[in-house]
Amino acid sequence: MSRNAEVTFVDELLSGGGVFRRYSDGVKEWRWRDPDGVVWWRDNRQHHGTDEALRERLVKRSHLDGRVVYGRDIGFGWTAWNDGRRTLNVTGSPSGLAAMLVRVGSYALLSARRPPPLWLSPTEEERLRRRPEDREREDREPPDDLVRAGDDHRDDLLDDFG
Repeated sequence: MSRNAEVTFVDELLSGGGVFRRYSDGVKEWRWRDPDGVVWWRDNRQHHGTDEALRERLVKRSHLDGRVVYGRDIGFGWTAWNDGRRTLNVTGSPSGLAAMLVRVGSYALLSARRPPPLWLSPTEEERLRRRPEDREREDREPPDDLVRAGDDHRDDLLDDFG
């Protein structure tokens, strides 16, 4: 896919549970989801890698050669990538709707949404990988030095303030 391009794609479900993705710029991609939810892919240009869904509508695309690109789902099937590309999923869309989405373009949606990050630190990525309930529990737990010796009632600590 070329930079600063708007590219559409269509997904086809394969009999083995994988997906065949066909991009409007000629790229063809075969995709499989592992038990952890990470999508492994390879394409007709001999590129391979993974796509990992993160929180806040972010996607991390890692190439096996070490390159990493981040994308953000900006709505209505559009994903904006930090390298300037924008992709539109038209799978199952009526042709009129797909044509309208292409005409409106991603710029209108980008103005209302945050762009994807240029990069994330390993700590930021890990925070975005955790389930929301895990993050909430960690945010509620006080650091060990705030818990009085012999007080195993950590849940009571927050109740004291509200």
